[in-house]
Amino acid sequence: MNNYKKIIYFIILFLFFIFNLENVNAARELCTTDVFSTMRAKAYKTTFSYELKFDSDGAAYFEIYYYNLNEGIEIHYGENVYKYSENGSNGVINTLFQNTGETYEFELYSEYGYPCVGELLYTKKVTLPKYNKYSELEPCIEYEEFPLCNKWYKGEIVNEDYFYEKLNEYIDNLKENVDEKPIIKNETFIQKILRLYIENLIITLPITILIFIFILFKVIKNIIRKRNRIKIDI
Repeated sequence: MNNYKKIIYFIILFLFFIFNLENVNAARELCTTDVFSTMRAKAYKTTFSYELKFDSDGAAYFEIYYYNLNEGIEIHYGENVYKYSENGSNGVINTLFQNTGETYEFELYSEYGYPCVGELLYTKKVTLPKYNKYSELEPCIEYEEFPLCNKWYKGEIVNEDYFYEKLNEYIDNLKENVDEKPIIKNETFIQKILRLYIENLIITLPITILIFIFILFKVIKNIIRKRNRIKIDI
């Protein structure tokens, strides 16, 4: 009796496989160039984003979300498939992505029952940044411009000792730059005029000479006029 049940089961399974295969083939036959382009455009509208999170031990990881998944399009990642549902076109990928700064690929296919089923429509690459845990250290509050305090610093920080070694070098460099800057005292109006005059001697000196010559000429001219008047009076 059990053998009969097995035979019936395999017959049903075989018929189901043949039926699905026929449907898949029929869907593929409908996959013309125009239809494929249309399905690909629908797949292209799917977008992805990520969010930084922390586990109970404080270790950083990322969650990746998808948006605008159109009806008839499904996302494949690993062994998981994500489809459009009546509840919405947005969702989360059921994987915790480690804080390694890697790039992940999500493949979008046509869903069963739609044209071009089984055809890869589009591959979306999502590159996650690498979170810099040292950006949480207290010195980064005061020295937020310090490169190793950047939340998404791309370089390699060996350990905390290395971080503080580079921080001290950065602070020392800041002090040297401050010491090198000239100290400008408060100047009076006359001092400013004199400083500007000296700093621009190429322009101010010729003008001064011309003014001096003009004044000297006027003085000499006035002296000559006075002498001529005296002679006329005599």
